[in-house]
Amino acid sequence: MPTVKESVEVAQRQLSESGVREPRRDALLLLGFSLECDRTFLLTNQDFALSDEQSGNFQTFVTRRAAHEPIQYITGRQEFFGLEFEVNSHVLIPRPETEIIVEQAIANLEDTGERRFAEIGVGSGCVTLSILKNVVGATAICGDISGDALVVAKRNAERLGLSSRVEFLVSDLFAAFHGAKVPLIVSNPPYVSVDEMAGLDREVRDFEPRCALTEEGDGLTVIKRLIEEVPTHLSPKGTLIFEFGFGQDEQIMKLFGSDWADARILKDIQGIPRTVVARIN
Repeated sequence: MPTVKESVEVAQRQLSESGVREPRRDALLLLGFSLECDRTFLLTNQDFALSDEQSGNFQTFVTRRAAHEPIQYITGRQEFFGLEFEVNSHVLIPRPETEIIVEQAIANLEDTGERRFAEIGVGSGCVTLSILKNVVGATAICGDISGDALVVAKRNAERLGLSSRVEFLVSDLFAAFHGAKVPLIVSNPPYVSVDEMAGLDREVRDFEPRCALTEEGDGLTVIKRLIEEVPTHLSPKGTLIFEFGFGQDEQIMKLFGSDWADARILKDIQGIPRTVVARIN
């Protein structure tokens, strides 16, 4: 039977040869997932022998990773804002920079005393459910054009005990909202231009849902629609918070017309303009 040490060495070599950036880290992560143990166990039990089933499962995971499938889709989970979310190929993998939306939304709800909000493009539910988990009594209405994504979001809501506080709709932006108005709307829309898709890391380009990455145009089409349609669904003095792509900040600021009282850009931890916070008249 192969030991932990032998299994990691073989997997590390396979991943390295396939061009995976951190082969040892990923080998340890996948072996820990296979054995349902943590890194400390692996490092302190190098001679532990894997069963045939464990070894077979591990090799399957390593083969998938060698094809550059993201670790998160192999393990089916990703941490975001201190919570663990189920993820699969129907939803984007939650990223640290998106936590800015959550931080700003929590601050907005606490400052205004409001407890109702909406999300456009809910995906895994990581943004909405993180807000709900941190704002007592808050409720949400969320839409996504992908019914498969909503299945994942609903499972995450159930696991986190938040199902009773959120409504999920299959909706192209606000199409299924039927005139509902809320004081806060958040979104992480598709903002990668079709021309930029080829230059993305293959882990993103080949595995994450294309419709959540790009609108097959210049990267601003959905954002333009969002800014145009939001005034019909925001309460007076309501707030819109959304994420956008690298280098889009100047173009986006020009999209806010007379309906808007103000709009400001927030930078992520790398100093890159990343998030808009805008208030309607």
